[in-house]
Amino acid sequence: MVFRRGELKRFFSYLSLVVSSSLACRGIGSPGAGRLLTLFHYLDREDQPVFLSNTISALKQLRLEKRYRKKGIIKSIENCINRNSDRVFILGSGPSINDLSEGDFEHISKSDSWGFNSWFVHEFVPSVYFTQIEQDKRRGADILEIMDNIFYKVSGRYKNAKIVIKGGDLYHGRDFAHTESFRKFEKVDGAMISVLPTLLVPDGVHDDPDGLFSGLRRAGLLSHGSGVCLPVPQVRSTVGLLIALAVQMGYKEVVLCGIDGKSDEHFFDDEKYLSVFPELSAFRKYYVNETHPHNVPGKKGVSPLDYTVLMADFCKKSFGVEVTNASAHSLLAGKLPQYVFQE
Repeated sequence: MVFRRGELKRFFSYLSLVVSSSLACRGIGSPGAGRLLTLFHYLDREDQPVFLSNTISALKQLRLEKRYRKKGIIKSIENCINRNSDRVFILGSGPSINDLSEGDFEHISKSDSWGFNSWFVHEFVPSVYFTQIEQDKRRGADILEIMDNIFYKVSGRYKNAKIVIKGGDLYHGRDFAHTESFRKFEKVDGAMISVLPTLLVPDGVHDDPDGLFSGLRRAGLLSHGSGVCLPVPQVRSTVGLLIALAVQMGYKEVVLCGIDGKSDEHFFDDEKYLSVFPELSAFRKYYVNETHPHNVPGKKGVSPLDYTVLMADFCKKSFGVEVTNASAHSLLAGKLPQYVFQE
């Protein structure tokens, strides 16, 4: 699939028009055609068609978000995500979460916190919970049903909570309001539900990955303190997505918790959780000797965890934002500054 330069300019002009019209009513800035074209040229030629496809998917998400918001199905993302501290904790589901004490979680509760994906199994309720429709498709419908049922059991914890459904390749802008995965959130008393359209960024970049992040910055998608600018870029993983969002929101420090990457295991493999939710044992058949997706190298030989480190370095140099790691057992230990919980 080859695009002539003139065709690219027309495409990005169309893209800029659609994005601008989608966001104008909300007073949010959108990337211009020229900026997106600049970003496009930071990608390898073989990744350019993928990027165009992902961009079209992001447009569909933007349109769906606007339609759902007008119908009152969801709330504006600005209502769900507010910065109330200079530090945000990103809570993953790695086994090292079990190393955190009650005092550590008391410390976390004094700042903003974002849990994602399977975090809801944990008893700590974050400031914002990020989820997805069609979770973990690679593991089959049985796992999806198990997780849906567990959420129903713990949904009382999420009364009046903020729940954000992140986009990307998880629903491609298709209607999902009728699915059970969405309805389980609707049934939570007082929950504020929103949608976060995202732009999946391919991993193929030139030799200096800083070029990709610089392109995102020039495109207006990675600017410190800009406020939520949609679609939020997702570089290789949800962790990359949430770091980009934290930059947009103006946080000065991002603390990664439970982002381990050593194996595809979770904190809820511990007996503490299996005794309450024995059905979680079904996960084990999928995790035997399996490498965590965050540690699988892409075609450039760079894994999502590697990109996390590269993105952290860029954020430090460009914005003064410190991305730290809270777990000594994570593969990020020694690659990112260690966060020390205060007594």
